[in-house]
Amino acid sequence: TLSMMYERELDLRVKLQDSLQSLKGNIRVFCRIRPLLAHEIDAGETEALTAQDEMTVVAMDPEKPEASNSFTFDRIFTATDTQQAVFDEMRQLCLSAMDGFNVCLFAYGVTGSGKTYTVEGGEGARDNPEHHGLVYRTLKELFRIAYGERSGAYDTTIEVQLMELYNEEYRDLLQSDPKAPKPE
Repeated sequence: TLSMMYERELDLRVKLQDSLQSLKGNIRVFCRIRPLLAHEIDAGETEALTAQDEMTVVAMDPEKPEASNSFTFDRIFTATDTQQAVFDEMRQLCLSAMDGFNVCLFAYGVTGSGKTYTVEGGEGARDNPEHHGLVYRTLKELFRIAYGERSGAYDTTIEVQLMELYNEEYRDLLQSDPKAPKPE
């Protein structure tokens, strides 16, 4: 029957997706070079990181250009890469999550390095979908898969956690009650 054929094709897609993720690596490290902010440009600041290619970034001290260091990642996103380009690299993780695998995105960096920009979105993200970060795009994609692509094929439960670790304290970003117990 048609339903059996669909289930067979879905099983095949899951196996192929799992193989692809294994080939790419279950843990991948990306680097995102945040665009300079308006006040940084006004102050005459320059970017300290330059993408040498899609996998290598060069960190340069403007006062000592000869003392540069290069670092290799699985992928480099430059200051001109859009939020959509970053999400497109992560999109397959949504399928993995919908196939029952645990998925985690971990954004790391010093204050002002662009974690919030990447994860939540840039200025005006609420009003302009082009600025939506990974959280908005991921949730939209999960619901598209669950209630569009796989609508009626499965009972779906989606659970999301959005945590922040700041100064060695966890904060649940989805908890609206500031007096709620802190996660351990």
